[in-house]
Amino acid sequence: MKGTIEVGKDGIIYAKMADDNVEGLSEWTEALKRLVRQRYQITGRKVKVLTDLSGYGVSDNIELREIVSDMFKANEPYVKKSAAYTQNFALRAMSNIVARVGGRKNFIVFRTKEEALEWLNAEEKGKKKEDVIRETVHEVYKFLKESPDNSQEEILNYVSRLHDYSAMETDAEFEAYNTQQGVVLVAYNYIKQKPNVTEDDATDYILEKYVELLNRYSAE
Repeated sequence: MKGTIEVGKDGIIYAKMADDNVEGLSEWTEALKRLVRQRYQITGRKVKVLTDLSGYGVSDNIELREIVSDMFKANEPYVKKSAAYTQNFALRAMSNIVARVGGRKNFIVFRTKEEALEWLNAEEKGKKKEDVIRETVHEVYKFLKESPDNSQEEILNYVSRLHDYSAMETDAEFEAYNTQQGVVLVAYNYIKQKPNVTEDDATDYILEKYVELLNRYSAE
C-alpha cells in the first residue's frame, strides 16, 4: 500500500502510513517531514498532523521503528499536535512508546478518527477544576477497562499528553496541572479497588470526596 499525505481544508495534514518496508516507509517519512516544514514556514505556525494506521500491525523490525522515531525527532519543532488512529491496541501502545523515545509528548494514538480529530481540535485553556476531574476520571476509567494491567505511571503519561497543562502559563493552567496529577492517583487506586464500579459512580464519588481520597492515597 502506497502512503498518502495531503493538507485538508482545516489545515490539518492527513497522512496514511506507507507499507511497512524500509524503502517505502523511508520515502513516506521524508515526504511528511518536508510537508511539515513547508507548512510551518508558510503559515508561521506549528502544524497538526493526523495519521491513519488502520490495517497495520506491530512490527519487530528495529530499522522501521528507528525510521519513525527519527521522523518524530525531526518534526518536533514544527508540530503543535500529532495524532493517529487504529483499532489495534498493541500498535497503539507501541506507537506511543516510539513517540516517547523520539522525544514527542504531543503525540497520541486513538481508536478512531473521530476521537483523534476531537483531541487535535480541543483547547485546554479555561477549564474549571470540576471539568479537569471529570475528564481525568473518564480517561483513567477507559484506560483501565481496556488494559487493566497498566501501571499508574503509564496512565499518567498518557493522560498528561492527552490533556497537556504542563506549560503552567496561568494560575488556571497551574491548578489544572496539579489537579490532573492528583486525580490520576485517586482514580487509578479507587477504580483498581472497586473494579465493578461504573464510570458515572466513580466520577460522582471522586468529585465529592476528592480531597479526602487524595490524602488517603498519597499516604499509602
